[in-house]
Amino acid sequence: MPTNPIEERQIRVFISSTFRDMQAERDYLVMKIFPSIRRYCEERDISFVELDLRTLPKKQKTFVKALEE
Repeated sequence: MPTNPIEERQIRVFISSTFRDMQAERDYLVMKIFPSIRRYCEERDISFVELDLRTLPKKQKTFVKALEE
């Protein structure tokens, strides 16, 4: 059970595509859109978390690649 009230209110966004397509779109989301959403959420005590497979450690990427095959 979360001890921090903000942990109870959380929005999670998962970005998924192949590692070779949509690079520009993903970069735009991560650098321009998500920071604005994060600030908006924080003002309302909501945690905003994005998960982009490109930023996972290599070991986890290997696992994800195995799932895709």
